[in-house]
Amino acid sequence: MFIGCSQYPDCHFTVHEETEIEEEFDCPECQKHKLVARTGRSGKTFYGCSGFPECKFTLPTKPVKQQCPQCLGELATIKKVRGKTYFLCANRKCQHLFSESE
Repeated sequence: MFIGCSQYPDCHFTVHEETEIEEEFDCPECQKHKLVARTGRSGKTFYGCSGFPECKFTLPTKPVKQQCPQCLGELATIKKVRGKTYFLCANRKCQHLFSESE
């Protein structure tokens, strides 16, 4: 995406939007591929394994690097409960809900 001058075609000034460099995470399930942003049928963004259909691991929200105190997994998603921010372990077998202070 870019922003262009309203005086086009006399003025050719443009500004390109900076794209964020996304941190790449290994898939916690297959550990062969990376998690990538995808768009679902409803238009919502989710994160899934780049090895699909071999690996069907998905997360509903953007993963963050936060170690789970229960299973020591390295990925979690942010979950807000009653105004407080918690982390939900990305490991399907664990799914421990914890705060940053834990």
